[in-house]
Amino acid sequence: KNRLNRITGHLGLVEEVPRLFGVQGESCAPLYRDMRGIIEEGAGSGLADGLRIADPPRRGEIVEAIRSTGGEVFVVSDPEISLALKQLHRMGIMAEPTSATALAAFMKNRQEMGGTTVMPVTGASMKNLDGLIAALAGSP
Repeated sequence: KNRLNRITGHLGLVEEVPRLFGVQGESCAPLYRDMRGIIEEGAGSGLADGLRIADPPRRGEIVEAIRSTGGEVFVVSDPEISLALKQLHRMGIMAEPTSATALAAFMKNRQEMGGTTVMPVTGASMKNLDGLIAALAGSP
């Protein structure tokens, strides 16, 4: 068993670890590159500033955890993030653009994800109001 299964099994949290998915913006996607061995071509992503980490701590462990569950890393663009952010706001959920990347990835890749999907949505949109206004104005 891998480390993630040992930890969750030991704690009695779940019987089986679910598939894990990661999301990164187009402009900075080191986990995507590690998982697929390629760089996603795109216009760049500035909205998901909380995800722009060129060399994340525990990078190898993150990739191993995702791989060991049969998961994947997805890349999303600013227009996709804006659309997801608007959808969250229509549902009455105030979230920051970085958090909206989870919904953007789901909307783009729901067939590949399959089954029931749980997404954490964090942030209250208060750190970067100018960015939030720009994101909401940037998509239909």
